Amino acid sequence: FGWLVTSLIPLALLLAGVGPWINWSDNVISWELGSSIVVLTILSMHLSLQSDNSFLFSSVLVFTSLVPIIYEVLNSNAPIDGRGGALSLFVFIIIAQGLYAADDRIRKGLMESTSAILISISTLCIFLARNEDLFLILGPVRESMLGEFSNFLNLQSMIWLVLLCSFFPAMIKQRVPWMPIGLGLSMSIFEPGPAVIGWLAIMLALPYMLFISTATRKWVANYTVIALAIAFTFQDLFAPGFYFQNQGYAVAIYLLIVGEIARTRGRVNSIAHFASIGIIVCAPSILMGDSYLIAWGMVVYSFFVTYSSFISSKKEHPDQIDRESSLLLTFSIFITTVLTLGGQLETPWLESISISFNGFNLMLFILALTVWYLGLQFKQQEMDLGHFFSWLAHSGDKNLPVFDSSTSTWVANEETIDYSDKSWGPLSRISYLGPLFLISLSLSSIGEYELANTWYWLVVCAFPVSLIFYEIFQIEEPSSADRAIGVWGLVCFTMPLTFRIYDIANQTHTVIWSFIIFDILIVAAPLIIVYRFLKHGISSNTKNKDWDQLAFFGLFVLTLLDTSGGLAFLSLYVLLVISSLRFNNQFFMSAAPFALILFGSRMANPGDVIYELWHYLGLGDVEIFVTSGLGLPRLSGILMATSAFFVLAFGIFEARKGTSQNVNFPIIWPSIWLFIGMLTALPETAWLFLSLTFMMVAYSTLTGKIEFLKWSPILVFFSFIIGFNTDPNFQMEGDQIFSFSSMYMGIYAIGLQKMAQEGLLSRFMILKSDDALVINFQKESVKLTDQLSFWGVFGLLFSWEAVNGIGTVLGAGWTTIEVYKNKRNELLILLPAVHAFAVWNMIRQSFDQTMYIDLATGGTMLIEGAILGYFASKPQKVWSWGFFEFDSQKDYFNWLDRIGMISVIYFALGTLWALENTEMGLFAWTILAAYLSTISVQGFQEENDASWRRGIGGFGSLFSVFMISMEFESTTYRAVSWLAMGVMAFGYGLLYMQKFGGQTSVMEQVVPAQSIQESQEDKPTTLKAKIEDQSQSEIGDTESQLSDEDELVEKEKLSEEENDDNENQEDVQESDDDSENSADEWLIPPPVLAEKILDTGQGFNIKLPTNILDNILKAIEETPHEGFKPTLEFNKSGEIMLHFEPV
Repeated sequence: FGWLVTSLIPLALLLAGVGPWINWSDNVISWELGSSIVVLTILSMHLSLQSDNSFLFSSVLVFTSLVPIIYEVLNSNAPIDGRGGALSLFVFIIIAQGLYAADDRIRKGLMESTSAILISISTLCIFLARNEDLFLILGPVRESMLGEFSNFLNLQSMIWLVLLCSFFPAMIKQRVPWMPIGLGLSMSIFEPGPAVIGWLAIMLALPYMLFISTATRKWVANYTVIALAIAFTFQDLFAPGFYFQNQGYAVAIYLLIVGEIARTRGRVNSIAHFASIGIIVCAPSILMGDSYLIAWGMVVYSFFVTYSSFISSKKEHPDQIDRESSLLLTFSIFITTVLTLGGQLETPWLESISISFNGFNLMLFILALTVWYLGLQFKQQEMDLGHFFSWLAHSGDKNLPVFDSSTSTWVANEETIDYSDKSWGPLSRISYLGPLFLISLSLSSIGEYELANTWYWLVVCAFPVSLIFYEIFQIEEPSSADRAIGVWGLVCFTMPLTFRIYDIANQTHTVIWSFIIFDILIVAAPLIIVYRFLKHGISSNTKNKDWDQLAFFGLFVLTLLDTSGGLAFLSLYVLLVISSLRFNNQFFMSAAPFALILFGSRMANPGDVIYELWHYLGLGDVEIFVTSGLGLPRLSGILMATSAFFVLAFGIFEARKGTSQNVNFPIIWPSIWLFIGMLTALPETAWLFLSLTFMMVAYSTLTGKIEFLKWSPILVFFSFIIGFNTDPNFQMEGDQIFSFSSMYMGIYAIGLQKMAQEGLLSRFMILKSDDALVINFQKESVKLTDQLSFWGVFGLLFSWEAVNGIGTVLGAGWTTIEVYKNKRNELLILLPAVHAFAVWNMIRQSFDQTMYIDLATGGTMLIEGAILGYFASKPQKVWSWGFFEFDSQKDYFNWLDRIGMISVIYFALGTLWALENTEMGLFAWTILAAYLSTISVQGFQEENDASWRRGIGGFGSLFSVFMISMEFESTTYRAVSWLAMGVMAFGYGLLYMQKFGGQTSVMEQVVPAQSIQESQEDKPTTLKAKIEDQSQSEIGDTESQLSDEDELVEKEKLSEEENDDNENQEDVQESDDDSENSADEWLIPPPVLAEKILDTGQGFNIKLPTNILDNILKAIEETPHEGFKPTLEFNKSGEIMLHFEPV
């Protein structure tokens, strides 16, 4: 800590004195102030070095570099000729830092990491000097004294030169590897004048670093060469340019020559060298200069070096992939492409030939063919795109440490990755794809007039197409990757030319025969590719779905590159659809028609070959080329509908043939395309949607795809809405359209449901009985009928305006049939509401006088609600019918509770609906009060014990009596009604006390532990057990066919024994009531003379009185329960319930 304080005291003093010292010197960095800053910073560095603390020393080096920046920034009031005085002090600090960096006492690793930060701060200082226009002030020497030489030597160049000289000894000792790299990058922010000195220094220092010095590490040399290339390009781009006219060419040539010599001597990696060339080529002075010789020299040089590298590799390792040479080839083609796009590969010395060739770049064409031919000689050594991307993905693996379990240490990963099995095939070679693209560029330089009116120029395209054919036919075992890359190679070749031709075609409205020739070549290439792969097939080991998808996508893109106005598009579109059907490509079965939307109306205008051919054949001026409301010509609509229909028909054919077990042909998207196509092609489309829906229903039935059938009623509904709205023969209002559409949807759904139930749908499939489609159809038929039943009932019920309301009557009738014929127990809840709605709507639609409509509607709901309530109170009788089926006894009682609760609602609503709007409101509420009171009393009985009965019935009856009181105008009768309400409430309270009284206490009592222990030892507690009558009904869940007589006998026996137990317990409770007055005694039930202990196997036992256990065993013995297991359950009241569960 002492060294920390000592080392930082000078820096703290400098920072504390920024304001006072600058004010003292009148905002001028005087001799005294400058000397103090330099001395204190050097002192701080020296003290930190003496501390022998690496972190402290590194931190002080960084902070001392920031001191001049802080003083310069805060000295905002400096005079104009004094600006830069503080930052100029950084020169002296750099010198001191360079001396310390070369000191062998300082750890090498520390300086290597610190050098990156120091060069970054130095670069920041250079940027400030340039951006703020700061001057060089070194004591008596000022920048203004240098005259014109100040254009070259100023604060920017001085900081850079001092950095180079001061850290040069440390560089030789390999202590600051980031300094040469940073110095190279910092040249990118120089102004043109100071950069002259920097580039001169680089020209002197770079040969020493690369050729003379043996301390230069290869990775440092690689990054330094790349950094200088980046600096060259950025300075040329942002400086802007260079100070002297040909300085850029001189620097570029020098870097190229030095880099090549270093590469041949092994001091620089070939990839780094060519990467630097690629970066230099992007500089404006090269890319947009006027020296084509330098551009061609770079191209020829790069390919010559690549060729030489391949020759050397083939001699040394004829069977191995040469990664370095392959990357050189990639860089060479990249350089050529960039220079071509920049217009630097023109040939003025062949001006006369260029004129006769109408701008065709003959030299580039020849170069491309040469590269392709030479690439054939090194096919075994060249990396293809598969190797290249695999190398990129794993190139960093060798830098990751690997744990060696034998030594329990982390070691360097020296495993060599084999890329030979990562190949994408010979068509993915750069020497094949690159020349294709270069040939396309050479052709795209032809003039617009010549390209449109001189047919033989596009005949030249036969050369690259022949090249594609040659490469494909050379493949012995084609793969999915070869097919995909073959198609995309054609795309790469045609795309540049296609964009150029588009510009020409948009300027004329006549047929251009040269473009027809171009389209014929485009069509021929994929046809031959498909023929080649169909003839020889694709090995099963090389099939790949991803590559197949990529091949189809390439064909999709190629389809859009039509130039003649439909010739290539129609041919390739048909090929795309047929190929997707042949190879079962579901995605492009669905996506192919999207090409028609992208292509638009490019074949429906004058000058398009399809348009002109149609008229030439004398087919007349029909409306096939008229653009519809969707923006597509009707011809496109016909093509879209036809292709979608073929996809659907092919799916039916394959399903009937039984060869598509594992292929699911699309239905949704082809249906959408069929609809859009017919909508575009047909002039009248009112009922088109409905027709397509029925077509899709037929298709789904024939192919066994019932997913569509489940939702087809919705499509039918909207189809009728569209038809009624758009057909002028129907004049309907909105509610009528909705009602009729709902009715027809309901009729359709019910008809389809009956067909599914009778097995007609699976019969229409005309398949074998064991076919997978039939089996799947049979499995899903239950879900289908349920969903169709819902849509049928929904549609009929909501057709209240159709045919005088007959739809709602049919819907109510069908709902009733579904309940009683198909045993849909949940629909039983809706019957009263459905019937009441049907009655209400029928009367409203059929009769002008609707005075009895409320009475009829409410009466219907009241009567049916009362019937449901009656059966809900007779669980034994309903269960004995066996009409509905339930998964368990619990489900049955839950359903019965729902029926009971909804019946109360129906009864109340029906009563109020029928009588409330009349003068019989008092009578209505009286009926409700009596009915709800009955429901409440039932809830206290053993047979109908349910909390909802007590709650709804009790509070509902009290509310009904209250509403009765509100019907009276006399206060006497109203008071009597309230009195009756109070009596009813008191009666309910007594019933509650009788049922639940004495079970709980108000005050919480704390029993001493000792008393509890003694009482437990002397007086064992008893367990109240009771097998309710209702439990006998729950035995019905076992589905055992007990007769009514056996059930009655069993209930009587159990009830008698249970009553005896209850009487004994009541006697015990009465005797214990006398002892409750004693505060020291606690109520503990009397001991049971005989008990049975049941071991649960869970760490505790259950004690049951002998009589209760005997009752349970007797009930089990007298109940036939083969296939069922007796089970005891405790209900909420602590009573024991006996169930029989399936084994």
